[in-house]
Amino acid sequence: MKIAILGGSFNPIHKGHIKNAEEVLKYAKVDRVLLMPCYKHAFGKKILPFEQRMEMTKLAVEENGNPRLIASDYEKQIKSTYSVEMARAFAKDYGPEFLGLIVGTDVLLTFYKWRYVNELMKIMRLVIVPRPGYPLSYLPKDAIYLEHARSLPIASSELREMLVARDNIAKHFIPKSVFAHIKKNNLYSENAENKIKMVSEVRI
Repeated sequence: MKIAILGGSFNPIHKGHIKNAEEVLKYAKVDRVLLMPCYKHAFGKKILPFEQRMEMTKLAVEENGNPRLIASDYEKQIKSTYSVEMARAFAKDYGPEFLGLIVGTDVLLTFYKWRYVNELMKIMRLVIVPRPGYPLSYLPKDAIYLEHARSLPIASSELREMLVARDNIAKHFIPKSVFAHIKKNNLYSENAENKIKMVSEVRI
C-alpha cells in the first residue's frame, strides 16, 4: 500500500490541511493519506493538548467523508517527538510499499534543521505541495514535487488570532464541525489558557 503522512500541530486543523491531503491523493497517486497530529513540539510552542487536536482532526476527516483520508493518533501511540522517530517506527510497524511525508514549499526553508534529516529522507520520500508565496527553493533528493497541486493561503496562527478576537471570518476556513467544537469548548478565547492547560509541541 502507498501511504503519505500529513503531520502538523493542527492547532487548529483547517480547510488548507484537508485541501493538501486531497491534492496529494489526486496527484501523488497514493492509497491513503494519514492526517497525524504531532504529539510534542521541539520548539516549545504553546498548543492545545493532544486529545483536543486529535478530536478536531477526527471531526474534519469525518466531515470530509473521503475514506482514503485517515485521522491517525500514531504519534501518541509511540510518544514521538521528532519526525524521524515516527518514520522509523511506522516503517517498522507497517512497512508500506511507499511511505511519503507531505510538506509545503514553505517548510523547505527550514527543512535542513530537522533532526537526522538524511535518515528521514531515506525512510520517507518528501511529497512537496506548493504554498502560495513560497516558490520552490530547491528539490531534495528523491522528493516528489506536485507542481499542479493547489493550496489554500491559510495559516493556523492567523486563525487562532481571529478566534481569540471572536472574528467569525475564521469559520469560513475551518470545517463546520471543527468550528462548532471550538466554540462549544471555548478553545481559543482570551482566557482559554486558564480553562485548558496548553502544552509544548513540535513537528520536526
